Amino acid sequence: MHVLVRHRLSRFRSLSVLAASTALALLTSVARAETPAPGFQVAPQANPAFASAVCKLPGGDLVTFDGISVDRWTAAGAFVGNLATLPSFTFPSFLIPRPDGTEVYFAESSNHNIYRAATNGSGSSTIVHLLLAYAADVAPNGDLLVSAQPLGSGSGTDIVRVTLSPTVTATSIGVIPGASGPVALAPNGDLYYATAAASFPAPAGSTDVLKWTAAQVALGGLTDLNATLFGADFDGGGAMDFDPKSGRLFLAETNYGLNENRIVRVLTDKAHSPVLVDSVASIGSVQILEAGGAATLQAYQPSNGTNLFYSTTDFFSVSDIVTLKPKRPVLTATGAGTTGQGAVTLTVTGGVPNGTLFFFFGPQASYALTETAYNLGSFLLFSGFNPTQVRRIQFLLPTDANGTGSFTFWNPGAMQGQFAFQSLVGNAAGAFFGASNGILF
Repeated sequence: MHVLVRHRLSRFRSLSVLAASTALALLTSVARAETPAPGFQVAPQANPAFASAVCKLPGGDLVTFDGISVDRWTAAGAFVGNLATLPSFTFPSFLIPRPDGTEVYFAESSNHNIYRAATNGSGSSTIVHLLLAYAADVAPNGDLLVSAQPLGSGSGTDIVRVTLSPTVTATSIGVIPGASGPVALAPNGDLYYATAAASFPAPAGSTDVLKWTAAQVALGGLTDLNATLFGADFDGGGAMDFDPKSGRLFLAETNYGLNENRIVRVLTDKAHSPVLVDSVASIGSVQILEAGGAATLQAYQPSNGTNLFYSTTDFFSVSDIVTLKPKRPVLTATGAGTTGQGAVTLTVTGGVPNGTLFFFFGPQASYALTETAYNLGSFLLFSGFNPTQVRRIQFLLPTDANGTGSFTFWNPGAMQGQFAFQSLVGNAAGAFFGASNGILF
């Protein structure tokens, strides 16, 4: 699991959890909705520690760092316990979990320390003093790779390897021009870094995503000149995470000057990088979550696979945490013909706006209630059918601006209980992106 958190501002916690919870209920609202791209859905809730850095542990519990306290909460936001308390208020830099969830690592830019805390509440300690540590990720071997400015603001950004065992060491393995940006690691150790302009707010198109191989990371001497340009011309980079299941990289573009707060899948450049969600406020963290299913973080997939967790805050009225999930199209059957002779209308909702549907069907006896994932290249098809053993309605059907479309046929009175149906969804040209659920008719 990867996560990184960017917070330049924070607020004091109340002296008691009860007072904090009461203030949160009065001050915080999730009324201002996020705007997911078609094929996605969002589930926002109030951040249990207003405007704090936040991450999720395996199992769903939350951990927050508000500049003084590191606290654990249930997924619903109920207080579990305190994990660490600093002597005085600091400005949070990052908060990340160890992949197994046994520890969290957090940093602040007031005293410039990086700390660790056990998530079972058994203790915390200082790891290392590192000036202006901004973001971090956990390497496959357990080291931390941190973007920081150990020579001070304006000196460029160092990529620092912090070894945690058997002894703590901090070694610069690269220097990149500009302010510090987010980092993300692939399971094989490849490193991704989003550059940040030295000026604030960042100019449009000023962020590039650079990549170094695991072998380069092991060797050190990383620069922007020996990196591969992975994605270009983004409008800033606030947070970033790598999805190990699909091999995709996701970036939060946060730009105060352009009032732009969105999460994109990083492709060759901004123009070709699809937007997953536009946010109402500054995005502070991006964390890939695996929910156990085979689906990836793509539009129109089932929601029980890969999800994305992020936090937003405007530091005055909104401080939310949000789970972004795929939203699968829904197929239903209605009409007199569902129980006897008459018309049957198959309706798909949540398809591609102004797109197309492609229905297929087969005997109920050949439809498995446990779906199989079939890799069709551009997406995973989840179906109880074997795709090679179905019959197809040999034309495309249109969807409206909401992604709704339908097909009506006549049941002479003996079809009910005999067939199962499903539909692909795609664009107007018939390029398919996903599929609905299957229904038994």
